[in-house]
Amino acid sequence: MKNKIILKIITLLLCFGIMFSGYVNANTTLNKDKTVKEYNKNIDSVIQKGNNERAVGDKVTVREEYNQSTNQVTIYIISNIELKDTKPTWQLSQDRKTYTKVFSTNQTYSTPVENINGEIIDVQINVTKIVPTQVDVRYEYNENTNQVIAYITSNVELKNTKPTWQLSQDRKTYAKVFSANQTYSTPVEDKNGQIIDVKLEITQIKDFTITVEKKYDENTNKVTAKIISSVPLQHTKPTWELGQDRKTYTKVFSENQKYSTPVQDTNGNILMAELDIKEVKIAKITTDWAYDYNTNKVTAMIKSDTELQDTKPTWKLSEDKKIYTKVFTENISYSTPVVDKYGNIIEVKFNIDAIDLTSPEVLVEYKYTDDDKVIVSLKANEELGETKPNWTLSGDKMTYQHTFTTDQSYFTYVEDVHGNKTKVKIEFKMKKYTYTESDNSTIKVRYLYIDKVRAEVDIISSVKMKDTKPTWKLSEDGYKYTKVFTENSIYSTPIEDINGRVKNVSILVNLFPNHLTGIDVSKHQGKIDWVKVKNSGIDFAIIRCGYGKDDISQDDQMFKYNVSECERLGIPYGIYIYSYALNVEGALSEADHVLRLVRGHNPELGIWYDLEDDDYKISNGMPSNEMFVEMAVAFCEKIKSNGYSKVGIYANLYWFNYKLNNPRIDVYEKWVAQWGSSCSYNKPYKMWQYTSQGKVDGITGNVDMNIYYR
Repeated sequence: MKNKIILKIITLLLCFGIMFSGYVNANTTLNKDKTVKEYNKNIDSVIQKGNNERAVGDKVTVREEYNQSTNQVTIYIISNIELKDTKPTWQLSQDRKTYTKVFSTNQTYSTPVENINGEIIDVQINVTKIVPTQVDVRYEYNENTNQVIAYITSNVELKNTKPTWQLSQDRKTYAKVFSANQTYSTPVEDKNGQIIDVKLEITQIKDFTITVEKKYDENTNKVTAKIISSVPLQHTKPTWELGQDRKTYTKVFSENQKYSTPVQDTNGNILMAELDIKEVKIAKITTDWAYDYNTNKVTAMIKSDTELQDTKPTWKLSEDKKIYTKVFTENISYSTPVVDKYGNIIEVKFNIDAIDLTSPEVLVEYKYTDDDKVIVSLKANEELGETKPNWTLSGDKMTYQHTFTTDQSYFTYVEDVHGNKTKVKIEFKMKKYTYTESDNSTIKVRYLYIDKVRAEVDIISSVKMKDTKPTWKLSEDGYKYTKVFTENSIYSTPIEDINGRVKNVSILVNLFPNHLTGIDVSKHQGKIDWVKVKNSGIDFAIIRCGYGKDDISQDDQMFKYNVSECERLGIPYGIYIYSYALNVEGALSEADHVLRLVRGHNPELGIWYDLEDDDYKISNGMPSNEMFVEMAVAFCEKIKSNGYSKVGIYANLYWFNYKLNNPRIDVYEKWVAQWGSSCSYNKPYKMWQYTSQGKVDGITGNVDMNIYYR
């Protein structure tokens, strides 16, 4: 038995050798003779081995495997002899007998393989089982959102390469929501890398348009406005009501208005709706008023073109319900609401300023009569009421007069026709002397002292006089000289009559008190009622003209008004400037500041230089005491050199004692500030400021009070 097996093996080996020899010879022949090669090729035709495998000659077999899940084909080239690794796109097995490659597309081509013996075999590759990728596009329109969902569906799995699209779980369908119509192409890539260009045409989305409709309801006097859209809207308007179909906004208006408001569709598009509500009927209101001079009252009227509701208990509504009336006894500026029959509230504004609540301005004038009596005139700026039975009221009712034969000092009230009162001070003293000359001519000197601050002196001659006295005023007929004095003065003065005779007349002005009470003011006191100030008993005022260097912006804003009022009312006044100077140059500029403003005026109580501590001097370098003295002298001398002889310095007690304690200062008048019951300055001074907390009728708030010594 063993021998039989050995024999069979030997027989097989011999047969294999014969076949191998025939194969080599056949190939050699093929290389030498093409005709023979074609013949042998027919002989070496592909022998199929099942459905997926075929032989290529007797050395190579090709096997094909299709993977339905990946739609790919794997080709195996299997050799019975080791192969050289000459195919970079194929994978050679570890035993070097099998090439492998995965195909994602169908294709047919020949590819050579070479075995280790150098033999090259052409292998026919024929891939046909891969199913081609196909896509389908489907559109779905959503009426509620006015959007289109586009679906791209493939028969094979797709790669997730489109970030703006959503890929389904089975990776075969892309989906995307569109809010606007558009046409474009977009690529999709299957899992095998195949790219298909897909054309999209989005045309179903409706254009976003809006219209506005209005409807007026006569019964309610309201307008219902509707904003109607072609597409669904987002609910972005809380004061409007959105309909169930989300295409209509509705709102009821009870008043007219014109405005723009945005509406937004579900895709975020915004359109502006223009609304012009003008159909609501609202009462047209006008106001009027009538002033009754006799009663000093105002009748106010609110007039409407439609009926009004009776909602104002302090007003009277007319029978036709279209006019409200009310009588006012005081000026007033206010707003008050009225309600029309539709319920509309209209705010009505009134400014009633015709009622006379202002006290009359009264000027007091004093005048000697020819028989040496004094007529006092109370001249008002408006009609006066007949409230003073002992006085005579003029025909135009604007002047009261009374003749006195004795000195007077008292207060009295003057009322206008509406009862507004002004307190007036009557104060004067009379004195007269008569001289009879040797030629029987007479000279009479009479004195009229007014308000303690003014004395009018008349020299009356029985013989006409020559005009030889420049400081006195001679009457037109030449029989009376007149001069005004503000201080006590005793002296003798000559007069010359037309015959050339000269007579000496003694002037004795000695009834002025030794001091006057006054105030110093600036813009900080606001607008002062100088009539009330004068009638309150104030004798004089020192008025600030400004501060610092000669700059218009540093003028006191109330200076011109204050000076003109004092001049109009005959109140004696002086002027001061607050100094910010740090050197002589600055002081001279401040003198120029005063001279510019004082031009054309006569401050009979002098010009004063105000020197004080302040933050400006501290922060910019406080001058030395010597410099302050130089500054004060420079200022005063420049004022005097321009014709103003009365010039002085204001400072507090400490400054006069320690900063200005210099003989060069003593030649000027001094105004000492020391608040209290007495002034302890031990050198002569002209004025004393004794408080900053004064209260004076006609001035709001506090004011500095001063005593001026004659």
